[in-house]
Amino acid sequence: MNHSTNETTLTESCEFNLDFQIPISILFVVTIVLSVAENIVVSVAISVDKNLRRPSNGYLLSLALTDICISLGVIPLQMTYVWSYPEWPLGSIGTNFLNSIWLFSIASSFVTLLVITMDRYRAVTSLVRYREVVSWRRSLVIIALVWLYVVFVVILMRVFAFEPTSGTTWEWNVKKTFYYLGGAKGS
Repeated sequence: MNHSTNETTLTESCEFNLDFQIPISILFVVTIVLSVAENIVVSVAISVDKNLRRPSNGYLLSLALTDICISLGVIPLQMTYVWSYPEWPLGSIGTNFLNSIWLFSIASSFVTLLVITMDRYRAVTSLVRYREVVSWRRSLVIIALVWLYVVFVVILMRVFAFEPTSGTTWEWNVKKTFYYLGGAKGS
């Protein structure tokens, strides 16, 4: 079997046509606009309403900022992918940037949700002690640590886990060994 013929056949059968590109692009744009608008509304509500201006809601502000980063960072690059497939006009730098933004988005959302969960657990299990220890300063330190941790993880992944790319197509270029515990060998 001729590998180049098989690859060409797969590429041609996977091309996106206008019947797909236009509706998905409309969906992407609507998602971007709604996500940014809704997260700005959440941020303004927490900032303006004195009843919502609590240290624990600082974590919600952080999550809203993460969602805005996803909306403005990942979705436009995905739209670029849909319109340019099978070619990738942003080269290997664009591939690494998109993969880094993906990692940042996933990690920051997960870690922020973990912090929110832990905060709510502490509030429910020991309300009196919770009120004594929770402050805006402590919440801001935790938020800063979350963001620094996520940036650190993305930088480490970029340095140690990203494989070189051809730059002509978008590909998930993270080494498979980083997906498995115990150092399983990937191809």
